Amino acid sequence: MKYNTQTWNKEANALLAGQTITAVKYMTDEDAENFGWRERGLFIGLSNGAYLLVQQDDEGNGPGALYLMDKNGYDTTLPTLPTNWSADNDED
Repeated sequence: MKYNTQTWNKEANALLAGQTITAVKYMTDEDAENFGWRERGLFIGLSNGAYLLVQQDDEGNGPGALYLMDKNGYDTTLPTLPTNWSADNDED
């Protein structure tokens, strides 16, 4: 895969520019299992019917956290969540 910034900016704009976020939800345990992941990431639904899913890396080795910062400098991170069958799950 060639990493040309101009080419990928064009591709990203063609896919995402002008879209509206219509839904945000964490994937289910079943979704995570289908991806082969032990954590659950966010699905972000777009107005064209597509979904965004943040990954750890280009190979899809796991979900990724989503960092947000607004124009006033407020920032937060939307984390990955453990699956109910994960050893890391501390929820009851």
